[in-house]
Amino acid sequence: MLDQPSALIDIRGVCRSFPKGSGEQLLVLDKVDLTIRSGEIVGLLGRSGSGKSTLLRIIAGLVSPSAGQATCRGETIVGPPNGVAMSGLIETLAGPPYHGHADLPVLASQLQLEADEILHLGESLQLLRFAQLSEGDLMLTDTGKRFAHLETDARKKLFAEHLVTYVPVMGLIRRVLDERPSHTAPAARFRNELEDYMSEDYAGETLKTVVSWGRYAELFAYDEQSETFSLENPGEGG
Repeated sequence: MLDQPSALIDIRGVCRSFPKGSGEQLLVLDKVDLTIRSGEIVGLLGRSGSGKSTLLRIIAGLVSPSAGQATCRGETIVGPPNGVAMSGLIETLAGPPYHGHADLPVLASQLQLEADEILHLGESLQLLRFAQLSEGDLMLTDTGKRFAHLETDARKKLFAEHLVTYVPVMGLIRRVLDERPSHTAPAARFRNELEDYMSEDYAGETLKTVVSWGRYAELFAYDEQSETFSLENPGEGG
């Protein structure tokens, strides 16, 4: 028998409740178990109000479970992967009632994010020229509005183009992978370069963000165990 691929997403005993106006708790998810492995296509079926969207928000890191555990690649989901979170934020901001312009605290409340989390996402969108921050407001650029109306593959392509153009280390990683015969490179190669401009801890956190963005855009793959970038199966890696 062939070995099963390791779990990409693992949900164990997850519960989620929300406060009602009366002060009581509304139970939306009750002891949910779910395992999704790399390469699988999974659909969630259920009537309106059954908790499908809440479960997806937990998997995306937008909402924390009230009880139980949600992991991605063996690590507890404590926040949204940057590419997914930014895509969701652009989509929310482009739609009604915002139509491309919103107050950050209002967005944070709707997306159930902390103030520092929504600010970090807004700054990332500004870096990539998808949005602009001004006096506590977040406004989509024309490119951001275009992104919101693209299909998934086209979104990833546009995201990749902006990563390579506006994030220097991202362009460096891709150039090194393209130029090397093996199309691989150790993470230390780029971590050391980042440490020339920032602290060791911040360089490590920056590299984690780079990996998350690059995977979403399918610019490269990254193997966690060997800490190696490659061009094999971009968007996957383990």
